Amino acid sequence: TLQTDLNRNESLPSVFAVNKYYDADVLVNLEQPLLRNFGSDINRSNIVLAQNDRMAEVQELRQQLLETASQVEQGYWDLAFTHQQLRVRVRLLERSTEDRDRLIERRGYDASPVEITEANSFVESHRADVIRARADVRNASDQLKRLMNAPSLPLADETLVVPIDQPADEAIEFSLLDLVTTALRHRPEMQIALLDIKDTTVRQRVADNARLPLLNVAASVGVNGISTANGEEAYNDLGDGDFIDYILGAQFEMPIGNRSAEGLYRQRQIERRATAVVYQRQAQDVVLQVKTALRNVQTSYELIGATRAARRAAADNLRAIEVQEASGVALTPQFLINQKLSTQERLANAEVQE
Repeated sequence: TLQTDLNRNESLPSVFAVNKYYDADVLVNLEQPLLRNFGSDINRSNIVLAQNDRMAEVQELRQQLLETASQVEQGYWDLAFTHQQLRVRVRLLERSTEDRDRLIERRGYDASPVEITEANSFVESHRADVIRARADVRNASDQLKRLMNAPSLPLADETLVVPIDQPADEAIEFSLLDLVTTALRHRPEMQIALLDIKDTTVRQRVADNARLPLLNVAASVGVNGISTANGEEAYNDLGDGDFIDYILGAQFEMPIGNRSAEGLYRQRQIERRATAVVYQRQAQDVVLQVKTALRNVQTSYELIGATRAARRAAADNLRAIEVQEASGVALTPQFLINQKLSTQERLANAEVQE
């Protein structure tokens, strides 16, 4: 440390010939701990902790950005699904309405009121599905606009967001080992857990050092200057070196029992072990998430083929019924209701599943 003092002294009345003078002092002090608080690691611990806090904040920001990107992408594909579902439901409503109208034309011939009512129930049920699907489109559009937060697409506006991309129908293959290794290295929560371990390690090191006795040595050099004129002359008098003080000292302190420092050190040890356990648990969670996600990808790709085959089977069934109808099969109410309308509904459900 380096410090300076300037004092003005005046004594009235005074028994000396000089009753007023200026005293300028410059003191240079060097204090070096030898046991407690010794070393750059201990003295820079707060700097290291602050740096770790900053890196942890960066990782938390990365995690928020990743979650936002994931939510936006999920919201986009939810919107794409609702659009496709609406198209399927509208097409089903048109088909069932056309067949219901054809059945009404046969009223009084071979269509009873019960059968017409049953066919009409199909139509109204499909109409309700269209209404719900249309609401789902608007809800998905609003959800995506909220996630995007674009000034040009305010949430209060009724503008609909229309997806233009289609999902890629390609196999996705990954190595489980590569996935797990990448996740453990780059996932923000893993980085934050590592920083917590580093923080507790630093605090444990500081607490361990605090158990040592306090032993400091200090050396000081003080230079004094005196002038009866003014303070500037007093500082000029320092260069003469007439009044110099040399001080060498030592300070020792050892608390009896030292229980406070020992207790704090044990607390830091427990915190260090706790962060290690948290890191291990976090790693297990990440591995589980990666394995589950990979399994879901593989299962979903297999379901594409299964649902597509089901949709094609339903389409073939409906096509066969339409061929029979075109070939002149009797258009009985049972044929229209029990076969055609039910097959149309199964085809629509298969298209939604696909």
